[in-house]
Amino acid sequence: MLQCLYTLETRYRDRDHYAHWEILTQIVQRITFLYGLSIGDYAIRAAVLACAGAVMFIEGPGHNEHEQRLDDYSARVCQALRRKDHTAFQAEEFFLIFFLAIAESFRFCCYQKTNRPISDLSRARRDLSVHIRGSLAIINHLANKSDVEKYGEIWLYAQDLLMLWGVYANPVEVVDLASFYRQRLSKLETCYTTSIDTAMRSQIVMATTATAAAFGNFLISLSKILLEEFTGRQLEPLRTVVTTEIKEYLDFSVRGSSFWKEVTSFHANRDRHYEVLQLVASKVILYVVKEPSYSRSYLEGFLWAKELLSVAQSLHDESLFRIYKDLERQATDQIRDERAAIMYVGVAALVVPPTDYFQRIRPQKLPLTRPADRGLIIRFLRSCGASEMSGVVEQYWKTQDRIHFERLVEMITEFFG
Repeated sequence: MLQCLYTLETRYRDRDHYAHWEILTQIVQRITFLYGLSIGDYAIRAAVLACAGAVMFIEGPGHNEHEQRLDDYSARVCQALRRKDHTAFQAEEFFLIFFLAIAESFRFCCYQKTNRPISDLSRARRDLSVHIRGSLAIINHLANKSDVEKYGEIWLYAQDLLMLWGVYANPVEVVDLASFYRQRLSKLETCYTTSIDTAMRSQIVMATTATAAAFGNFLISLSKILLEEFTGRQLEPLRTVVTTEIKEYLDFSVRGSSFWKEVTSFHANRDRHYEVLQLVASKVILYVVKEPSYSRSYLEGFLWAKELLSVAQSLHDESLFRIYKDLERQATDQIRDERAAIMYVGVAALVVPPTDYFQRIRPQKLPLTRPADRGLIIRFLRSCGASEMSGVVEQYWKTQDRIHFERLVEMITEFFG
């Protein structure tokens, strides 16, 4: 099973976001350097093997023995942790919990991919959330302490992966992770802007680029929490803190930081599409949450909707014609891109003015808001096989009632995953 992790870097070389798997490989390699090739420490070995079981599970979701191994080794780690005084947890305990968190994140993704029952998804998300809370508590406890020195760079690498793969946790933990990641980005930005060493600046950028996808993941995860509030699935107290956090992310992305511009300049074209969609969709959702009744001027919100539609169409079309060596990966990516495009066009539909709005506004005030644009949304959804969503969108535009609005929001959040 350890060999499964040792060869990650080779097996995933041609995958999207290969850097994430490369980082995980480096973490495992450092662990084996510290604890021996077979990892002599009982608890650390069990934690790494739990993660290996999760990787094998996502590579072969039909093989239940892999999930059983994940459960068995996770239980051993939890038992070892319960024997320890939690007030004395150090970096070693962080890595125990880190590997369990990554394992549960992989399990959750596999459950989503194979359409497991809601109860299974909730259990995986609950366990991931517990590990996220534990990891963050230890990180904060060990701030500026020398205990982490022997782990070298992987102390920060592990935190990067935790931010990246922890977005499937429960809302409270997602908010905590998002805040932690944003604050860390601000510190990196400060280091970048104050450094006069070109090599150091380049190193900061490259280290940030490897897991920069976490930025957009958090934006859209926070936005999903806001949307779910409309369907009554989230508590009201979260709304204020989530709204504030989204605004902080948007401010960070638009304030003209040369640091963030350089980081995102390394993104592939597909990632750039997702980045724009995540940013614009977050603005639309903030707009909708603040005033869903269109009592404000709708023009800005509608322009965002037009941009969402345009970029979503581009993502979808490019995905269809992108050539892969691996046909299975091509099919997986095309399905993911189509679902994303449908979701973001659904978000756009939330702020497209209804027909009677055009009748109440003078034509000269509508240079970019033709009723024909509404037809583009309907045609796109139907062309992607989302006929049910297109029907709900049309009913929402026609009636502007709360029932159809909430149904559309529910459908959008289902596509969020």
